[in-house]
Amino acid sequence: MRTSLKDESGSEIVSHVLVQVLVLILVSATLQLAFALHIRNSAVDAASEAARYLSLRNASEAQARLRAQALLESSFAGTQATVSFRLETVGELDKVTASVATTLPIIGPWGLPESLQVEASAWRRHE
Repeated sequence: MRTSLKDESGSEIVSHVLVQVLVLILVSATLQLAFALHIRNSAVDAASEAARYLSLRNASEAQARLRAQALLESSFAGTQATVSFRLETVGELDKVTASVATTLPIIGPWGLPESLQVEASAWRRHE
């Protein structure tokens, strides 16, 4: 029994597999983007909290750094981050700037170390 060239038997399986691969890639990319945005938002929150904490009286950089690292650790365990501070005097006020550098996830939790850098500022009265 011969089959003609116009017979499309078996093409539905191939079509289904190709569409499923495309859907899987799109869902994975969407989840990875959501994860990267979560890490970025957590880093911004940690930098803001560290700057606010350091702007309080009698607060040390070590305490503010621990606060930022605790926030990052609570949002994603195993996060390696570098927290640094910069103080500028503007008139009677001090501007406290906290910088957080962490890994931006590219594939799953893996990515380029310290490729995501965010800053946040807070003001305090000059002592």
